[in-house]
Amino acid sequence: MIILDIETTGFSPNRDKIIDFYAIKVTPKLEIIDSFESLVNPRIPIPSRITEITSITNEMVKDAPIFREIKDQIWHFVQNQPIFGYYVNFDKRFLSAFDLRMGIAPFHDYSTYVKKQVPGAQSYKLTAIAKMFNINYKAHRAKADVMALHALMKKLGYSFA
Repeated sequence: MIILDIETTGFSPNRDKIIDFYAIKVTPKLEIIDSFESLVNPRIPIPSRITEITSITNEMVKDAPIFREIKDQIWHFVQNQPIFGYYVNFDKRFLSAFDLRMGIAPFHDYSTYVKKQVPGAQSYKLTAIAKMFNINYKAHRAKADVMALHALMKKLGYSFA
C-alpha cells in the first residue's frame, strides 16, 4: 500500500499547484520498501503564507520539475495499490486535477479511522493526534507528514473500511 502527502500553493486545484510530493510503499506489516519524493516547480510564486507554513521557498523549487514531468513516475509508483493519507481527499482533488488517472486510484482517509479509534479527541489534526501518541515532527512538509502518519498507523493499525 501507499502512504502519501502533498503540499500546495493554496486550497484550489483549479488555480493552485502542488509544490511538494512524498509517498512511501509499505508492506501489510507497514515496513517501508520504497519511496518517491520530489519538490515541484509550480510555475507561479509561492504565497508568503504558504512559505511560512511549509518552509518551502520559491528558490527551493525553481529548478524542480513541473508536475507534468513527474506525473507518470508518480502513477507508476502508486498504481493498483490502496493509497492512505490524512484528510487525503484534499490530496486526491489536487492529484486528480493534474493527472486524471489518479481519480480512479483507491484512496483511504486515515483520519476517519482515527476518529473511530480515538473518540473525543480535542482535535483530529494530524499534529494533535501525533502528539497524543508521542510522535514528534515538523508538520506541513510532505515527507514529515507521511512519516508521522506511518508512525501513527504502526501504533493504531489500519483499516480499509
